[in-house]
Amino acid sequence: MGRIESAIKKRGSQREGLGSGTVPRESSSTDLRPVELRPSPLEQIPRTRVPSDYLAEQRILFTDTDPPIRSAYRFLRTRVIHRMRQNGWHSLAVTSCRPGDGKTLTAINLAISLAEGLSERIILVDFDLRHPSIHRYLGITPKRSVNDYMRGTGSAKEVLLRPLSDRLFIAPTVDPFSDSSEVLASSRTLSFVQELRELDPDALIIYDMPPFLSADDMLAFSPNVDAVLLVVSQGQTPRVELEDAREFLGDTPVLGVVLNRSDEHNRAYY
Repeated sequence: MGRIESAIKKRGSQREGLGSGTVPRESSSTDLRPVELRPSPLEQIPRTRVPSDYLAEQRILFTDTDPPIRSAYRFLRTRVIHRMRQNGWHSLAVTSCRPGDGKTLTAINLAISLAEGLSERIILVDFDLRHPSIHRYLGITPKRSVNDYMRGTGSAKEVLLRPLSDRLFIAPTVDPFSDSSEVLASSRTLSFVQELRELDPDALIIYDMPPFLSADDMLAFSPNVDAVLLVVSQGQTPRVELEDAREFLGDTPVLGVVLNRSDEHNRAYY
């Protein structure tokens, strides 16, 4: 428990000194109309090709995805953007209680849906540093990654890719970090977060984080996000772990809970 207790202590001191670690919107409009975006250096990033047939195998949203699945993510997108705008939030961590609950796929498809649906630019960051996988889901081999930034050999902009949509940007991690929680709590990571925000103050940043019960990574990084989206798996996530989530996340706002692998498909259920 030593590392977790240390992370909790560090988390509290960071919140006292930095607040949420992000810059709030000047407006807290709760409607879902497109917002006017200022010019951004992100617009200079070239598009990256991704194999559409491979995306289908990985259950990534694209033009031929089954309408009910696209509809489910549009519903999630609407709820997320409503809450984010209502509270003036700009950053969201996606996590789960345990591995295998589907949080990475949820983070990717939510980011795609957000980028397709409204006017926000979306940055998706792979901060599951022990088991990075976003680049594999997309079938791409990045020339630069978060690993380069942490080694001091690249800027935040240089590690960003632009696949799938003009308004979606990915910061991939390729090689695992054995000391992931220390990396996430480091000044280098804080610099990365600040650089992303300075690149585009209007962007919505989504962080794919590790399951919070498998390591203290989420606790170490939570001062840098405005809210958390928790992914649970029907029939697999015990109720006691959801109760643990409330305790471990502390005063970090929970935007909502996504129920994954639900076997309910009838109209009355929805």
